[in-house]
Amino acid sequence: MAGAYSKLEKKNEAIAHIHHAIEYLEFDQLTIMPPEGAEARAGAMAELKRIKNDLLAAPMLGDLIDEARGEDLDEWQSANVEDTRRLWVRERAVPADLVVALSRAASRAEAAWREAYKRSDWSLVSDELAEVVSLTREKGAAIGAALGCDTYEALLDEHEPGLTRAAVDALFAPLRDALPPLIDEAIDRQPDVQDIPGPFPIDRQEAFAEEIMRTLAYDPARGVFTTSLHPFTTGTAGDVRLTTRYSTDDFFSAHYGVVHELGHWHYQNSLPAAYAASGQPVGQYAGVGMHEGMSLIFEKRVGRSDAYLEYITPVLQRHFAGGENKQKEWQTPNIAAMARRVDRTFIRVEADEITYPLHILLRYDLEKAMLLDGSVEAKNVPEAWDQKMQDYLGLPTIDDDRRGPLQDIHWFHASAGFTYFVTYTIGALIAAQLFDAALRSIGDLEDQIRKGNVGPLLDWLREHVYGRGRSKPTMALVADATGAVLSPEPFLRHLRARYAS
Repeated sequence: MAGAYSKLEKKNEAIAHIHHAIEYLEFDQLTIMPPEGAEARAGAMAELKRIKNDLLAAPMLGDLIDEARGEDLDEWQSANVEDTRRLWVRERAVPADLVVALSRAASRAEAAWREAYKRSDWSLVSDELAEVVSLTREKGAAIGAALGCDTYEALLDEHEPGLTRAAVDALFAPLRDALPPLIDEAIDRQPDVQDIPGPFPIDRQEAFAEEIMRTLAYDPARGVFTTSLHPFTTGTAGDVRLTTRYSTDDFFSAHYGVVHELGHWHYQNSLPAAYAASGQPVGQYAGVGMHEGMSLIFEKRVGRSDAYLEYITPVLQRHFAGGENKQKEWQTPNIAAMARRVDRTFIRVEADEITYPLHILLRYDLEKAMLLDGSVEAKNVPEAWDQKMQDYLGLPTIDDDRRGPLQDIHWFHASAGFTYFVTYTIGALIAAQLFDAALRSIGDLEDQIRKGNVGPLLDWLREHVYGRGRSKPTMALVADATGAVLSPEPFLRHLRARYAS
């Protein structure tokens, strides 16, 4: 007779199958689903999430977890049992009707957001967001009671298991102090940029993207590449979907969207096969912060490095300048100045790597205010957003909702939701610390990147991150790989070296 652990694996596999269907329905919703399909899709996804909740919250699963804990398990199996228990406790805490209500509310909010974004009119989504906030707060309070933490921390645990609000505050505090003066210094010191005039036809950008994807080891047999309103990556190993978006005015926007999402694609496609294939929690990615770190290693540390920019200069010339071009604007120093330009900007996804964390701090502050003490209500978000933008970046957004709180889909989308933004800057800190460790380990890494070879970096990441799955929490994996606890100092040191020296 099969032991409790074996039975637990089968239950996890069934849950993973439902999650698989949800992921691809969401991908379809964000890429090709027509607007009139929103209500039916909301119902289908809510029902699937109810089924998943029923499976994951079943009392029988708790019994199997308790029995499996008493069996002779190896380190990976034990980690799998404990993470299954964490997920079980979370799901048991949230009533099924709340799961369905929140899913439906988020689907309605996302549909309203699309129209509100088009019109730059917050009022079109305020009521829907208020409902999402209320239900999210109810969900967080229920999970917090089960886990022994506050509402925000309970929601954060969904995206980055084990990460506490105190840890986030400690990591973010040095950024609040160091970044504003560093921005001023970087802007004062940055070289003049000679912008390359457009337009840049979409077909040429697509051809450029395909070549760069091949260079960065993309395998079309294991993925789908398309466009969406907001770039993202989703899926399971062997079928990982990634998207970008194009602008005829700027070839770098789509390019770095591709490079960023490829970092996610590699991680998702390289998880430990023995556990990932059967949907075991231990075989999944460590957390959203770690996932973001993997994308930022590619987008920021590789993609904006001197070595990489030297490699892509002739590729850019071939696709957009008709071949070799000796003009100054098409040379690597100017391409680098374009790629590393620092400026205060309204839009998070357009922000450089120095100002970007301040966009996250803004959202972190507002999320806590909405979820913990209610000091900011959904209807008042534009005013609160404007004040924070002026405090952090000196930019007013009042009466400009598209460049203010409507610019992101996250608060209106069930799979991202609140507390997700925090993981972006946690990811930036992880990327800096891990890449520094990779540089120390791979002596000729920069030379390899200069040749367009990311193989050594991928091998290092497979050993230290990808192949470790969720065998340990993110912070422990970072410490194992780098020999130190996660700190903002490698990130700040990188910024000073690149922009202020």
